[in-house]
Amino acid sequence: MTQQLSFDQPIRFFNPAFMARIRKHIKLRNILLLFSFILFLIAWNRGIALLYGMFTLVVSILIVGYIFPYLSLKGVSVSRKHPLQVTEGEPLMITCHLRNARQTKRCMLELIDSIPCANGDMKAPLCFIPRLKTEKVIKFEVVCDWRGVHTLGPLRLRSSYPLGIHRVESMLPGTMSQVVVYPSVFPIDRMGFEDSSHADVSGVEAATFHGNSGEVMGLREYRSGDCMRHIHWPVSARQNELIIKEYETINNTDICIVLDLNRTDNVGQGKHSTLEYSVKIAASIAQYGLTRGHRVSLVGHGVEPVYLPPGTGLHYLTNILEILAYVQADGNIPYEQTMRDAAARTGASGILVVFENLHPGRKKMDHRLLNMPGTRRIIVEFDSQSFITGEKAATPGGRYERNGITVYRVGRDDDLVEVFNQ
Repeated sequence: MTQQLSFDQPIRFFNPAFMARIRKHIKLRNILLLFSFILFLIAWNRGIALLYGMFTLVVSILIVGYIFPYLSLKGVSVSRKHPLQVTEGEPLMITCHLRNARQTKRCMLELIDSIPCANGDMKAPLCFIPRLKTEKVIKFEVVCDWRGVHTLGPLRLRSSYPLGIHRVESMLPGTMSQVVVYPSVFPIDRMGFEDSSHADVSGVEAATFHGNSGEVMGLREYRSGDCMRHIHWPVSARQNELIIKEYETINNTDICIVLDLNRTDNVGQGKHSTLEYSVKIAASIAQYGLTRGHRVSLVGHGVEPVYLPPGTGLHYLTNILEILAYVQADGNIPYEQTMRDAAARTGASGILVVFENLHPGRKKMDHRLLNMPGTRRIIVEFDSQSFITGEKAATPGGRYERNGITVYRVGRDDDLVEVFNQ
């Protein structure tokens, strides 16, 4: 009887993991070492001079391939320069200056950096230098994909010149540096702050106008220190004296952003965590308030307490971004206590921006803590389940009202511009 063989399944003579280990160790240098050893044994056994010559040649190749990469790195120094601050999502320009202190040129060098805040393959960018005679400047850009304080480096220099048999890598001392990555901000058109009480403004630029920005509430004579842009030129020409337009504007409001830095309240991973979304939202609300003349402050309880007193002007945004670049969810003080402290600091006429992060390990927030007379609040409510599962929220984020309070519901991967500008 003839036995028929079936080849429906591939025939494997060796375990795939074993073959992978074999391929890892089968390198040119190992082949040359084995070849030289075999040549030596045959030459020793047979006494053939030609084989001794071949053995000497192979050994010489191995010696050159092992020693020259070390010599290629000798005398080469590298320094790196880059901005100390950059905004998340923006490119970071890095300049590396290579110097060769020896007379002979260096060839086939590889320079590797370590940039943990970059995205993708640029976390370990590699620059190839085919030839280095005396000095060379290399410039490249990486996009900083994650806010925070990041340590770059150390730089590594690598060479396998000239034969590629053996690769040598040297870690360059003194090439570690830090970069502060500010959180990115998104534009917000309106958040309901404009319902504040009104006051007259005379001869100064209004932060937010009542009605249309061109509405004039009255006229009066020019006084020293008045803004020249508010002069009513046609009336001034008729009356032969300077007349100032008076506007009605909203009083400046204290906006206190209350960060939740409790370690158990932060859910999600990496950039897709509630803390990172909170930081980006806080930065954007701060920019919104400062551009409209409001006073903005920060409060948070982490390992290092966060308190930035109320400030005004766009220059103050840099201080806020600096703090937001450093904050981490590493505290153990309940968020309710942080809200209570913030409410006491803000007073009765301020606005509290609080973050509601409901997940199975956290009790529902007690908003009665914030019910101080006249205190208003805006709530950013996270769909925590979407951050835990890593999937986009089933319910689209957006703005709604809860008991007269403005609430912004935010889930993982929501478009924050769309959520806050509905």
